[in-house]
Amino acid sequence: MYPILILATRISRFRAQGYKVFLQFRQHRTFVRSRYVLNQNSNKLLLNHSPKLKPGCYFHTTPKRYNPIISTIVRQVFKVVSIIAGRTLRKWYQNLSNEKKKSLSSWLFLNRSKLIFVLVFAMLGLTVYYYTHIQETPITKRKRFIAFSPDQFELLNTLELESQLKTYQNKLLPSNHSSTQRVARVARKLLESNKDIDHIKNHEWSVSVINDEETMNAFVLPSGNIFVFSGLLKICENDDQLATVLSHEMSHAILCHGMELLSHAHMVDLFFIGIIGFLWMLLPTDSIASIGTAISRFLMRITLDNPYSKLLETEADECFWDKMTKVDKDNGPEFTKIDFLTTHPSHEKRCENLDSLLEGALKCRSEHGCGPLPKQDPRERVKNQQFVKKAKDKEGIVVL
Repeated sequence: MYPILILATRISRFRAQGYKVFLQFRQHRTFVRSRYVLNQNSNKLLLNHSPKLKPGCYFHTTPKRYNPIISTIVRQVFKVVSIIAGRTLRKWYQNLSNEKKKSLSSWLFLNRSKLIFVLVFAMLGLTVYYYTHIQETPITKRKRFIAFSPDQFELLNTLELESQLKTYQNKLLPSNHSSTQRVARVARKLLESNKDIDHIKNHEWSVSVINDEETMNAFVLPSGNIFVFSGLLKICENDDQLATVLSHEMSHAILCHGMELLSHAHMVDLFFIGIIGFLWMLLPTDSIASIGTAISRFLMRITLDNPYSKLLETEADECFWDKMTKVDKDNGPEFTKIDFLTTHPSHEKRCENLDSLLEGALKCRSEHGCGPLPKQDPRERVKNQQFVKKAKDKEGIVVL
């Protein structure tokens, strides 16, 4: 039987059973690795012998008009082209005689209005392009630039999932493993407590546990694929701590931060292409132009990339804080033991931000009928642990 007929048969069978189907092709049209799918309709865990991809129709009779991968490749190519073009113009100008240089300067001066018009027209075009791609962030309602359509981003998600599965294909724990069951249980509780969020209702979520006890991390792909390293499970004393990390990572997926970061990189690259072209055209030598390129890249990273990344991390913290307050109505005290945030550095600033949101979180808890909190503030316990750790680190050291 042809592979497409096999696939159609499986889709029909699973849909008849009330499940939404996730299927994924690998090379040579073979199916790979079974995975958990959190089925929210039947409230069951589906052990699917074919891992999932994009829900819905996966076959297209006509090609997509614009592939986002081409955009990424073209931007990298244009960086090289910009350098070569700038360097070529500089070399050409340096080889001109003084008379021709004066003649060129006169021509530029006489046609300055036309050149300014072209520059303004280009800037106006970029401005229109930017503002016609402004969208609203789910939940927080923040305005942001999105360069890609949902279908284009779905294609990128597919490739990312393929890459992750290929990277960890020999390390994924079985679906019936206790660690996978634990992550699935916590993830399901988070999803069921936040069904009012459209991204959670309209997407399927899956769980995979990577057998790597040296890595204490977790990440969630924008398509809803949750990956957790066993090293993180090892240091999580209870499910509440695991839920803290998962909530933060799931917030990135719910807020579509992956698409936003790609769009941000898209605009930054367009800006950078123009900068390096001018640098290689105006700076006198290749070595100075190379240094100027490195400095400009560094400045753009600390002024554009890093602040933007911190903005998204803070937004994810705020979103996860709201989600955590709605979890476990019958066992309210359990989800208050937030001992750490291990996903990213600068924990002090993130803790300060979360403390500022505490009053609103307690109000949200009350509105959703959660149980009473324990009398002891868990933050005090964390401070005591940190104090003991610092004292232990300084043991045997005399400060003069």
